[in-house]
Amino acid sequence: VVCVGLDSTLEGEEGDTENKSGDKPDLRLPEVQRVLLQKLKDTGKPLIIVLAAGSSVNTECEGNALINAWYPGQYGGKALAEILFGEVSPSGKLPVTFYKSADMLPDFTDYSMKNRTYRFVEKAPLYPFGYGLNYADTLVMRAELTEDVVYAQTEEQSVGVEVTVANHGDVFTEDVLQVYVQVEDINEVPNPKLAVFKRVELAPGEEKMVTLEIPMRAFTVVDEEGKFVHTGRGADIY
Repeated sequence: VVCVGLDSTLEGEEGDTENKSGDKPDLRLPEVQRVLLQKLKDTGKPLIIVLAAGSSVNTECEGNALINAWYPGQYGGKALAEILFGEVSPSGKLPVTFYKSADMLPDFTDYSMKNRTYRFVEKAPLYPFGYGLNYADTLVMRAELTEDVVYAQTEEQSVGVEVTVANHGDVFTEDVLQVYVQVEDINEVPNPKLAVFKRVELAPGEEKMVTLEIPMRAFTVVDEEGKFVHTGRGADIY
């Protein structure tokens, strides 16, 4: 088990106590850590990489497992140990997009959304927004709308999605079901956007039917005047 990552001297807001430079130059680990990871991998022994950082980082080393610990706080050590020793099945999902390199991002002075966040990224990222594994074998068996999508004028209404999810593994786990929506409209973002999510507990061999309610706002787009509008057109649901 090897712990690598960044700290406040390498990333943070410009002007922070220890950070004088502000934005970091790339998405790589410091060179000494990259060398260490390669040396450890060359031994041929199973390698678990624990990454501590507050942003997208490419470790550039494919170990047997990768745990993104972020900056976990004073209880983080115990939580990490419980995951490493199998006492808890991890269930976290990425709240940001992990890019392969900084070359995928526009220049720092470019304020457009091109290639920024999962909604606008054009090439396959290193790890997509919402990605995350666990120790079980969870599988969505069925997913269908409880009613046709109706474009209402009020956002109080919602569309139900019934999902049957099963744990085919031999450990208790939690997983997070996610539903993405993309409206067929010229003002829609390029990629599907997260509409709703729900955490589900599953015992070994258990199967559950879960209903997720998609708010009608998920079927809106932002027009040229900056207002959320229902287009009356179709939508794709993932």
